[in-house]
Amino acid sequence: MELREILKILDKNIKLFLISLVAGLAIGIIYFLVFPPKPTAIGTLVVSRKSDAQSANYFTYDGYYNQQTAELYAKTAAAILESDSLKKTALEKLNIQVSEKTLRWLSKRIKIRKPAPQVITLKTLESKDSTVLWNTLSKELIAKTQEVNKNGDGNITITKLGDPIVKSEFKPIWLCVLVAMFLAEMFTLIFVVTKSYLNYSIEKKR
Repeated sequence: MELREILKILDKNIKLFLISLVAGLAIGIIYFLVFPPKPTAIGTLVVSRKSDAQSANYFTYDGYYNQQTAELYAKTAAAILESDSLKKTALEKLNIQVSEKTLRWLSKRIKIRKPAPQVITLKTLESKDSTVLWNTLSKELIAKTQEVNKNGDGNITITKLGDPIVKSEFKPIWLCVLVAMFLAEMFTLIFVVTKSYLNYSIEKKR
């Protein structure tokens, strides 16, 4: 099938393409209204270790040891945040039934980063209760570490740097409409070209 014939087919089905364009516009608007941008909570946790000696001087062995211990423990704290046991406790606190499905749901809505040695950034994604979820996870993390450190290093602490910041995901209506219209046109194009090619092949065989 030559390019000239394909262009004739497209010209013949111009109404179908216009209908699919309008349908894509409607689908994009409906998608935006049915699935509006959901809030995401972002907050910071800092891991530190209190000095054994009553001194604020960090240019000593004790100060250096405190810093190194806190850095190593930050990795442990991040791992605890990602553990199923903490997620299970958080789900129970939120009155959500614990199952493999809900654990997977929660795992998809948690994002953890370590932008600095003693800093953990916790982000709870796309949930209408993102702030509640963030506060529950951070509270349970602090409680778990305090419980673990009773028989270990009790000087290690995890501190929340204030309340989490809540902001909506980036999903403008024009992007939803543009993507929907593009997909509608692509599906229509594939349908029209495939149908015409099959008809062309059948006629050629005759």
